[in-house]
Amino acid sequence: MTEDREPTTDATSAVQEHRAENGAPRKESNLGVASYILYNFGNTPFALTILTLYFPLWLTEEYGAGPALYNYATSVASLLVVLIAPVLGALCDLHQRRRRYLVVLTLITVLFTLGLSGSYDITGSLFVTLVCFVVAVVAYQLINVPYFALLPSVAKGRGTGTISGYTQAAGFIGTLLATLGFVFFVTPEKFFGFSVGGPQHIRQQFSHLGSWIDTSTASVDSNTFLPTAIFFLIFALPAFFFVPDRPQRAPQPAKLVEAYRSVLTTLRHIRAYVGLGTYMVVTLLFMDAASIAIPNMCIFAKNIFGMGDGQISNLMAFSLIFSILAAFGAGRISDKVGPKRTLLATLGLWIVAILAIMFAWAPWVFFVTGPLLFLAFGATIALGPVLLIALSPSESLTEFMGFFVTVGQVSAALGPVILGLLLGMLGGLETGVAYRIAIGSLAVTMVVGLFLLLRVPDVRPPDARA
Repeated sequence: MTEDREPTTDATSAVQEHRAENGAPRKESNLGVASYILYNFGNTPFALTILTLYFPLWLTEEYGAGPALYNYATSVASLLVVLIAPVLGALCDLHQRRRRYLVVLTLITVLFTLGLSGSYDITGSLFVTLVCFVVAVVAYQLINVPYFALLPSVAKGRGTGTISGYTQAAGFIGTLLATLGFVFFVTPEKFFGFSVGGPQHIRQQFSHLGSWIDTSTASVDSNTFLPTAIFFLIFALPAFFFVPDRPQRAPQPAKLVEAYRSVLTTLRHIRAYVGLGTYMVVTLLFMDAASIAIPNMCIFAKNIFGMGDGQISNLMAFSLIFSILAAFGAGRISDKVGPKRTLLATLGLWIVAILAIMFAWAPWVFFVTGPLLFLAFGATIALGPVLLIALSPSESLTEFMGFFVTVGQVSAALGPVILGLLLGMLGGLETGVAYRIAIGSLAVTMVVGLFLLLRVPDVRPPDARA
């Protein structure tokens, strides 16, 4: 936490220039808004390819390393994010530069994803590949610190919730398109069900890419790493130049020592920021449940009701559409009634959806509960940073975004462990009963989060930070 200072003359004039003649906030340019939204559109397929699907499959199945190594590497990455994110936020606030860090972290993510694509073929070292994975994941997760903190500047005159909703909806659309489009790179002889030639034909078409695209087999998961990096970079480029980054006070020269000192000072005085400490606990609880509800719904559907992989894939693709709709709608609603009220309603929806899964009696029920879960998930992702922006002082916003990202990482790490321990404790029960109780426990988590959220002030983020 740094002492409050009056903005510099340049900062003050920048604020005045962004006021309309009647004193109301002037809307940010369409180009700046579009660039910010497109960034998330290109950003999110990384989570599908590297964190969720294709890299884990490559490491565990094609390379044969087993699931433990992937989880160890992911844990190392999460630990590094927890240690770095708050300090990164403090540095951004001290320097009053967020876009610069966004550019650097994006380039690191892209370069090490490219390295991931060819590292094993070039070096023959799995260790080098895992280093590329950890660095890319850490940089990718840290991106949210400056990215979310840029939201108030982008949303001037338009509504912070609305722009956040559009941004997250674009991210879900990017994920959906990547889910469909990347099939071409892992099964090149079949694309959307149409034959485009066998592996030999594809090898000839992509021979100029050398080791970056391997077409020696009909299913090579590592083929998706290169297009993931290119896709991200293409849609990130406009944000490098056109997303506004307006200072809120005078920048200060800062080193890591000052950044760590700022973080420790903020933690010691967290009670001075009304509602922020409580909201961090709420975030830990709802992100904990959110991170495990959807994958465990799929496990439940497969193990208890025998749903096949094709049915589950269809369920996920169908439900993802509802996340897109929820992100659009929740952001706009939050600008009308406030992010706290909208998030309270969202937590209520989580509780209903989780209980519906808990008491599901047939496979078709999941095609009702799945969309409910994804509605809640889409709204949660859109609303989470909006309420934090409303609660945070503008001069320390990025630092609190660092804490927000840290809490998300901690919840993502703790959630599966807690659920696994609970399933272990219930091991003596019938499998179906144990799963129902374990999933039902997530509803309890959401109820606690809902009651804690009632204690958070009902505030709204201003469209402009002056």
